[in-house]
Amino acid sequence: MTKKLLLPLVVGAMALAHTQSADACSLAAWDIHQVTYWSAGDNFSHGDLRCDLFGDCRLQGWIVAPPTGSNLKAVVMAHGSQGLNAYDEQSLGEYCEITNRLVSAGYVVFWPFRRGVFDVTTTAMVGTGPGRPTGREAGNRFDGDNGGYFQNSGWSAVFYADIMQDGGSIDTNTFYYVSYLEDEAHQDMNDAINFLASYKRGGVALVNKHHIAFGGHSIGGALAGMASSVPYDIQPTAFISLSGAAMSWSGSHWWADFLIPDASDHTAITFYERVLNEDPASPPTFASSNQQYNAAVGHNGGAIRANYPAISIPNSDCPASVNTDALHYWCVHSNWVTKPNWVDVWFPDLLQFLANHV
Repeated sequence: MTKKLLLPLVVGAMALAHTQSADACSLAAWDIHQVTYWSAGDNFSHGDLRCDLFGDCRLQGWIVAPPTGSNLKAVVMAHGSQGLNAYDEQSLGEYCEITNRLVSAGYVVFWPFRRGVFDVTTTAMVGTGPGRPTGREAGNRFDGDNGGYFQNSGWSAVFYADIMQDGGSIDTNTFYYVSYLEDEAHQDMNDAINFLASYKRGGVALVNKHHIAFGGHSIGGALAGMASSVPYDIQPTAFISLSGAAMSWSGSHWWADFLIPDASDHTAITFYERVLNEDPASPPTFASSNQQYNAAVGHNGGAIRANYPAISIPNSDCPASVNTDALHYWCVHSNWVTKPNWVDVWFPDLLQFLANHV
C-alpha cells in the first residue's frame, strides 16, 4: 500500500503531535522488547485491512519492563495519532515520561502500535549494545523520516477515512475514522492483550493476566474508551482515558455518538482525565470527560473523573508548529503528558487509581 498525503486535514486537530524533543528522556535503563503481537501467517488476505497489498501482514509494538521480576502488573497503552498525514508515525519517545514513571512503579508497559504506523523511535531512546533492540530501518520511508525499527502493515485510520469519504465532508470523514478505531479496539487490541498475557521472559510469564489495565492518551484515550465496552478474551481490570478525544470532541458529534454508548456499556472501572484548555472550543469545556463519565458512573465498576483547571504555558515554550494562540490547545495537550512539571500534577492520581484497581 502506498502511504501518501491525501488531505491537508482529516478529523481536525486530534492527535499528540511530534511537538516535543524526546531525546532528553530515555528508556534505556529498562528491559525493552520489540515484539510482533499479531501476524496473519498462512491466513494472509489482500482483503484484510491489517495487511499490505504485497504480503506484509503483522502488527508490532514495544514492551517496556522492569529489569527483573515475573507475573507483574501491566498497563497496555494506546498511542495517539498523527492526524495530518495518511501515514502515522509513532515513537516511544512521545510517552517516555509516562512510561518511565509507570515502569519505575513496577508496572510492565506495552505500547501496541496500530495499523499502518511507522515506528520512529531513536536509538538514544532504547539504548544500544547487548540485549537492546536491533534491526533499525533506514530513513526516507516517508518525507522527513529519519528511520525507525519497524513499519506496521495495514491501513492507518486516517488513510482508511480518506479513501472511504471520497470527497465528502469532514463529518463523513470523522465517521469513518471513528468506526475504524472501533474495529482496531475490538480486533487488534484483543490480540495485543492476549499476546502480553502469554509473553514470557526467561521462560516465565512476564505479567499476571489478572492484573492488566488498558489505557491510552488522546486518540489512544478514545480507543481506551471504546475498549472499555469490548468483551475481550482476557478482560482488563480497569481502563484509563487520558485526554481521550479531547481535541476532537467539539469538532464532530460522532465522537460522542460512539464513545458515550461505549462508556454506558463499560466492563470495568474507568478513569477519565482532562485538562481544561486542551479543548479547542471557545470557551473550552470538559464535555469529553464529563459526558463519558456520566454515562459510566454508577454501574459496571463505575468511573472516576479527574478534571484539572487550565494550565498556563507561554507560546514561547511551545514548538514553532503550535506556538500561536490559535493552536495553543495543541501545545497544552502535548505538554500535559510530556513535560515532567505537568505530569507531576496528574500522575499521582493515576498511580493511586492503578494501585486500587489493577
